[in-house]
Amino acid sequence: TGEFDVNVGSNTYNVIVTAQDGSSLTYTINITRAANSNAYLNDLKVLDVNNKEIAFTDSFAKDKFVYYIYTSATTEKVSINASPEVSTTTYKVNSGNINSLAGGKNAIVVRSTAQDNSYNDYTIYIVRTPYNDNNLMNLQVSNGQEQYTLTPEFSPTNDSYVLNVDETIENLKLTAIANKNERAIIA
Repeated sequence: TGEFDVNVGSNTYNVIVTAQDGSSLTYTINITRAANSNAYLNDLKVLDVNNKEIAFTDSFAKDKFVYYIYTSATTEKVSINASPEVSTTTYKVNSGNINSLAGGKNAIVVRSTAQDNSYNDYTIYIVRTPYNDNNLMNLQVSNGQEQYTLTPEFSPTNDSYVLNVDETIENLKLTAIANKNERAIIA
């Protein structure tokens, strides 16, 4: 008689009965405990850099696996917070980059994995409004040795310039720096 812990997997317990004459008999009990198969999340949240929740377009439900969030251009990274329904279930961001959201549709997959390795994938589409700043911060022309002055002088609001060079100049280097350098492509 006694209490014992039953671990996931195979467990062997012996009961030894000893007679008055000293002889004994061992009874063996093999108990197999199944692993948890519950891979559901009880809660799933997306947080901005200030730990403020960004709401899904629909309420979270453990058996719903696709969600949408619409956010502004200033939301460049998020964090994921989830609560598994069972304590032995774990979760992680399985795909998608929560640290650098692109303008447009970003797919983030949160995988919750049960103890028996079964899993659920919750897909969050974060639709981020892209920046609309296509201005330059600076525009320079040089030949590698000499810097040339544009006419008129560079201004982010002006999109047309003139530069006259003499006949000996065969190559020029154009350096354009976007106003929001990491958010623009210069072609």
